[in-house]
Amino acid sequence: MIAAVGCLVIALACQDVDRTLGPAKAPPKATVAASPPVLLSLTCTLELSSTTISCKPEMRSPAAAMSASVIYDSTAGYAVFFPYNLVKDTVAHTWAFTAHVQNLLKQSIGTLNGTTVTGVKAFVTDLHATSSTGSVSVANADGSGNFTAPNQPYFNYNQFVAPSGYSGNKLWKFNVPNAVTAVSMSILISTDFPAEQSVAITPPSLRPLWFDTLSAGGFVPRVVTVIFQSFATLADRQLAVAFVGGTLIGGTPLSMGEGFYHLSIPDSGQGVQIDSAIARLSRLPQVAVASRLPLLTGQQVNPSDRTTLRQQPPSIDSLGTKNNLAFEQISPPDTEPSWFSADSNWNGSQMKRVISLVFKSGTTLADRQLAIAYVGGTIVGGVQGDDGEGGYLVSIASDGSVSALTAAINRLSSLPQVDFAVETARGAPNSLESVHGAKRTSRPHSPAFVSDSDPNRDSSRASSTARLAASPPVLLSLTCMLARASTVISCQPARPRSAAGVRASVIQGDTAAYASFLSHGFVKDTVARTWTFAANVRNLLEQSIGTLNGTTVTGVKVIVTDVRATAGKGTVSVANADGIGNFTVPNQPHFNYNQVVAPSGYSVNKLWKLNVPNTVTSVCMSILISTHFPAEQNVTALPPATRPAWFNDDSSWTGPQHDDFLKRVITLWFREGTTLQDRQLAIAYVNGTVVGGEPLSSGDGVYYVKVGDDGSGTQLGVAISRLKRLPQVEVAALTSAGSPGS
Repeated sequence: MIAAVGCLVIALACQDVDRTLGPAKAPPKATVAASPPVLLSLTCTLELSSTTISCKPEMRSPAAAMSASVIYDSTAGYAVFFPYNLVKDTVAHTWAFTAHVQNLLKQSIGTLNGTTVTGVKAFVTDLHATSSTGSVSVANADGSGNFTAPNQPYFNYNQFVAPSGYSGNKLWKFNVPNAVTAVSMSILISTDFPAEQSVAITPPSLRPLWFDTLSAGGFVPRVVTVIFQSFATLADRQLAVAFVGGTLIGGTPLSMGEGFYHLSIPDSGQGVQIDSAIARLSRLPQVAVASRLPLLTGQQVNPSDRTTLRQQPPSIDSLGTKNNLAFEQISPPDTEPSWFSADSNWNGSQMKRVISLVFKSGTTLADRQLAIAYVGGTIVGGVQGDDGEGGYLVSIASDGSVSALTAAINRLSSLPQVDFAVETARGAPNSLESVHGAKRTSRPHSPAFVSDSDPNRDSSRASSTARLAASPPVLLSLTCMLARASTVISCQPARPRSAAGVRASVIQGDTAAYASFLSHGFVKDTVARTWTFAANVRNLLEQSIGTLNGTTVTGVKVIVTDVRATAGKGTVSVANADGIGNFTVPNQPHFNYNQVVAPSGYSVNKLWKLNVPNTVTSVCMSILISTHFPAEQNVTALPPATRPAWFNDDSSWTGPQHDDFLKRVITLWFREGTTLQDRQLAIAYVNGTVVGGEPLSSGDGVYYVKVGDDGSGTQLGVAISRLKRLPQVEVAALTSAGSPGS
């Protein structure tokens, strides 16, 4: 039944789930670049001694007109290049392999309109021998063009590829002298997609009329608002929109540059797909902010704006006039509402509908506006700090329950511009002043957003050694479709299920990308009644997998939890499993990749063979990828009650006490109920080491996680960005003199 649901989800995913939205009028067309956007830039290594090809994101400086966000950032997963079956012919002096492309956008590629084919081109921008001597060249290119330099050979996949779909296979052949034992190849994958036709370098000054039919106080259904970083190119903006399958329906350009893009996203109306789109956009380096679009009330717009947001976007013409406590203010007011004193506004010691909010130093006006609009908040007071910043008191429209306030705090805490968001305790705004740290004098104690003053708290639970699960953690759960009429295998993340030991955060998440399953060379044999393909696993953690200590091999198991016919009659089974085990149910076949796989590395290929009667035309297969990794050895279910002595050394900090942060330490807080395995996977995802923590008497707490960094904070920022995209992470932030010290 579990697998049946997973297979059904794949079929339903292709249906149009939203036909109610449409732009008031067609937005202006962007000028299409002379060359289509680049989806992927890779450097691949081919070796005489290996049958596999190793490819990694290109790390060199980008060529002119190419976006660094595409080239440097492997999180911007717009496409995947699958090369396999490297064959060397010493007589013909050629090396050859087969390759195809997977589209990870939510729009078709190889087309501008969904019907006319423009194709997907893979340019070979550099090809040279890296060992021995000899001239290496492309032997069978489909053509040559001028992309980053004149006369670059390319392979043309002359088709359009649907979202999550695969191109056909093409043979790549190279002239390689027998003296050469290794070759390096740089490729760029360039293609068209529909968002090029509608997304311009600046947002349109356009607002759908149907916005006016909605009630104020909530969010515009099925719409995401995006602000791009100032460095984002036209292609970066178009790719971001295509990445979530968005349709540009309006926007608000700002006089100071940039502005807001409004994207329509197909959604069931419950906001699940909207939240997924926001999560996908937030991981892209060119996106500054992605959020829901609030329908604000008149009280949330300064009177001198003359109207409400439902009729006209707010301006900043009243900034500094202090006519009211509008969300437009860049500095918090130094006031407290008189109604704070009424007992009806309190749940014990906490305000029912008010959040205390502190932004990171240097946060722009637009970022503050978006954060408060993100939760439909209204500024009702605050405190101005000695350093020119301060804290805001933000009223949230809710039923007054703790859960509603917590939901808003969680949303705010996920934003990069927010230092912290907490419930408002009695004594505000004075409590805000102490929280913000206008009078900070010491380093570290517990982080302000999870501070615990209970002297009797029990920290012993966090100090015990982690217990390894009976089965290794699950990195990926997939449902794959195999069809007699197709040469490729389509796999999608499996949906939530109730099997013991299988976590929803792994199963649901295209954001929790811990591993990839790569299948190649799908062949059907009607005589032997078998279907076969080669498959390998890619490790997307920043720790090795298949080992607990980096040297001793434990292997990577791919468990087939279900395989069955979905069209035609007959029994389907695995023909050549490496073993049988009990994972979610008894007697499940598995394939064992008995090796250690390095970060971003690939396992060897293994042949998979299924017994499939000739009467069967399609098959559904559910798999789980399970393995060990070093973080299992030192990450416990609760943080340790320790702090390294070197936290107190000035050399561990980046600057003066009030402005600095620990050079190589992230403060990490998990969502309530996060499993031990989810905590271990998150820390392995950034190759972190737990060096301390602050357990709370109420349970859980904060982990201090050390990551590799050159001291500038650049790598810390990358690690924080990776952690924030994981569903189990509540907060990931720099460890500042203020956050661990109040």
